[in-house]
Amino acid sequence: MKLLVRYSRINIVVTIVIYILVSITFYFLFNTILLSLNDRDLKIERDEIREHTRKKGTLPDLLLEKNQIIQYRPAARFVEGETIATVNSRILKKPFRRLTFSVVASGKVYEVKILKPLDEKYFLLRVMLQVTLAAFAIVLLLHFIINRIFTKRLWKPFYTSLATVQQFELTAGKPAVFPPSGITEFQEMNQAFEQTLQKAQKDYYLLKEFNENAAHELQTPLAIIRSKLDLLIKENDLSEKQLRFAAGAYSAVQRLARLNNSLLLLMKIENHQFSQTERIDLKQKLEEKTGEFEELIEAKSLQLLTSNFQPTTMHLNPELCEILLNNLFSNAIEHNIEGGIIKIELRDGQLTIANTGYANGALPGDKLFSRFLKVSQESHRTGLGLSIVQKICETSALQLGYNFHNGFHQFSLNTNLT
Repeated sequence: MKLLVRYSRINIVVTIVIYILVSITFYFLFNTILLSLNDRDLKIERDEIREHTRKKGTLPDLLLEKNQIIQYRPAARFVEGETIATVNSRILKKPFRRLTFSVVASGKVYEVKILKPLDEKYFLLRVMLQVTLAAFAIVLLLHFIINRIFTKRLWKPFYTSLATVQQFELTAGKPAVFPPSGITEFQEMNQAFEQTLQKAQKDYYLLKEFNENAAHELQTPLAIIRSKLDLLIKENDLSEKQLRFAAGAYSAVQRLARLNNSLLLLMKIENHQFSQTERIDLKQKLEEKTGEFEELIEAKSLQLLTSNFQPTTMHLNPELCEILLNNLFSNAIEHNIEGGIIKIELRDGQLTIANTGYANGALPGDKLFSRFLKVSQESHRTGLGLSIVQKICETSALQLGYNFHNGFHQFSLNTNLT
């Protein structure tokens, strides 16, 4: 959920709750005020009746009034004080506010009841409720629209900074540029982003330079060690045990040399040193590769199944094309079982190389193209083949995919993007 949406929802909920509480408070307050006004009118009428009986000794004449009813009834005894209550009339079928008190007139005790209808009060309350709801709906709508507009403007620097961070490429060599902001918190955030990205970029280039220097410097001593081991193995006076040790050392040096060359190749690809591209006939290249790897396929008793390759071309550096296909073919052979199957298909601009393998299920997609990943620990390969393939695809606008289907590990290469 986006921050703006979440903030708007919380803001609306809080606004509704506050408005409901205020409306309820206002309703009870307004109701209390109306009842007080009603009671005041009743008490004014009470005072007039008492004043009349005190001066003239008789009860005032009953007058029919629309908004008031007065009732006299003889009482057995005089009751001090008065009572005010809300009652419902069964005859008139509407609520009244009733004031009851006692007076003495013509030597007799009377109970006086003054009733004032409450329908006007309830009408005012209904009108107030309708006006309140209408005003609430209008205010809520305006609040939502205005809040949406101003919140978007308020958070625009944040989303701009977020987009800058998302588009930042560590290998591009360009510093991240954040727009100035008049908001202190956003300005501090941008400064923190700039410092963090600058440090990351600096650390990356220091590490990159170290790796490049180390890889280049390793080439010469590795070549010397390999040549010395070649000479040592050719000696005639070595025992079988010494030859075995020398052969093991030579194999380890060979593997180290391959690893060093693969790392150098990855660095060159990342540095875009293979920028020259040509139109390559992929069908012809596949036919050449099937011939080149024929002996390795036969050595492992693999069955190669190829469909009629459709004519397909793509723009790619020739060296990278060789490396790409070599690694895909080598991967299909190396990680295949004895007597397994390799399927190669080129159709609709998509190359698919599928093979049976040691793994019975799909390989972990999040780690498949990681460096030094090995399905089998007995493999003599460096574990960089698929990393090199992925890096070539990333820098050459090729789409690389993997899936597991019917016991086959399938690697697909979409060339339609080049």
